[in-house]
Amino acid sequence: MYKGKDILFLSHANPEDNHFTEWLYAQLTLAGYKCWCDLESLHGGERDFSEVIQKIISEDACKFLLVFSLHTFTKDFVIDEFDFAKSFAKKNKIKDFIFPIRIADVDYDTRIGLNRYNHFQFYPSWPEGLAKLLKRIHYDGIPKSTEKRTQILSSWATNKFALDSGITSVQRKYFSNWWQINSLPEFIYVYQYVNETQAEAIIQEETVYPKIRHGNCVVAFQRNIITICTKHEDIEVHPSNVFKLSIPDILKESYVNEEFPTFDDAQNFLKRLLKKSLKDFLFRTGLSRHKMSGKQDCFFYKKHNQRAYKVKVVYPSGKTNRTLLGKYLDNYWHFGISFKVLLEPFVCFSMKSHLIFTHDGFTKWDDDELMFKARRKKGRMMFNKEWRDFLMAILYSFRDEEGKILLVFNDEQLLEMLPYTISFEADFDYTEPTKESRISLLTEDFSTEEDEEFLETEIYEEEEIDE
Repeated sequence: MYKGKDILFLSHANPEDNHFTEWLYAQLTLAGYKCWCDLESLHGGERDFSEVIQKIISEDACKFLLVFSLHTFTKDFVIDEFDFAKSFAKKNKIKDFIFPIRIADVDYDTRIGLNRYNHFQFYPSWPEGLAKLLKRIHYDGIPKSTEKRTQILSSWATNKFALDSGITSVQRKYFSNWWQINSLPEFIYVYQYVNETQAEAIIQEETVYPKIRHGNCVVAFQRNIITICTKHEDIEVHPSNVFKLSIPDILKESYVNEEFPTFDDAQNFLKRLLKKSLKDFLFRTGLSRHKMSGKQDCFFYKKHNQRAYKVKVVYPSGKTNRTLLGKYLDNYWHFGISFKVLLEPFVCFSMKSHLIFTHDGFTKWDDDELMFKARRKKGRMMFNKEWRDFLMAILYSFRDEEGKILLVFNDEQLLEMLPYTISFEADFDYTEPTKESRISLLTEDFSTEEDEEFLETEIYEEEEIDE
């Protein structure tokens, strides 16, 4: 049916609907279709662009997409394109050639005969309209471009964004998802025992300081480790050997040892101890743990924990109010975090944000696929500002009655963490798109839980927020 015709022609009001048209052009191109619109295909110098447009519509276009807004029929050239497309379709008896793309709250009978067409509703949700349009285009058998997708996107990005990136020369502060560890003990102690059974017995003893097991060794920041195993009939156990590792040397990579513990061992011990310190703190603070599909721990507040409600956050030049859980249909959503330890460029916890769902505020859904789809649906209109504020809020909720966040390293040292992440100063800013114009398909075709996580380092712009 569409032999030799593979172009989706986009007609729109210029300049009022340019932003949406560029977004739609990008999405259809990403989906593999070949598109034409004046913003991307007319480069200036054409002797008669109306002749070019007529030729594209009559010879190459398989669909005529009319971007339908309050401004559409105030433009003579859009009226001409629409009338020509109608005449061409009628003359050649082409069914469903014109697809009105409704992007505003505008009457269907704005122009005579317009209400006869099947409108695609992009108002109020662009992503939902796009999903239906793509489904219909696929159903109609519209051929996809034979060009490689990367080549299409590269050409479009070069032509459009190299000259019009939205970047402005304004000084701005941005927040990362790096939670800095600004003080460390001087040493790591590796206590080696005769066998793994002895090491495990020491691990099982409850202590305020963090400790981990590595084979027949127990590793801690603690200088004097416990020796009485109360859970094993008060048996006294002493290490057969003790290694003292300099943390400054580990961080400067000047620690050298050919035998155990090697430099890789020392780095691994430091990361594991820091991770254990934060995990222990989160459990003491009352957060619950959810094991994600990749065996990563995600921590979140359940319904009974009052720390999750109405968190008033104040961070440098910004403030917000957030509640870290809420109703989702007849169930509940919970904001959660996972983390890993980075030793460079800063010693910090690299935080990642997640959404967890429960039936009643307590009992987690046991259907991983259903939870993943709910994450997508709930989080689809949460962008930079929202994720930043939720992350700041959960950090702020960790404060004790004195307003401090204290991690335990050993009997002698507590680490006070700041209730906000590392920020960076930049000499530029960017134009933040509206929620409706975010370039994202946001459909249900995602396959892995990792897709919903942040990148290794997330950057959030600072913004003053009213209470």
